[in-house]
Amino acid sequence: ALHVATTSALDSATTSALASTTDSHAASTAYAAATTAGNVATTTSNALNAATTSAALHAAVSSLSNHNAIITTSNALHATTTSAAYNFASSTTSAAATAAAADATTSTNHAMTTSASQKAVPTSSTTIYGGLDFS
Repeated sequence: ALHVATTSALDSATTSALASTTDSHAASTAYAAATTAGNVATTTSNALNAATTSAALHAAVSSLSNHNAIITTSNALHATTTSAAYNFASSTTSAAATAAAADATTSTNHAMTTSASQKAVPTSSTTIYGGLDFS
């Protein structure tokens, strides 16, 4: 009877210990699988974040480059337009000054011609005495 009771108690304790060990092993395996899945998800998330950040930075750099190119082009066009306007204004002013100088020269020549004509000595040898012509 003692042998039967002892054997039964030992079998029961062994069976319980094996079941507990099996459950613990299953829990450890599940935890390891969950940890692996979590690590994979984190790695994937980090890669996606890096790719997204890189794309955003690339877009920002491209946008800045395009903006700088537009500003450079705008400045060049503005400088060209300003230069053309200045040249046109200078040419217009120069033409006006030339025309004014030509007008002044014409007026001076006319005045000199008129004065010379008025001061000219008569070339006729005709002399009038008392209203009679004795030439």
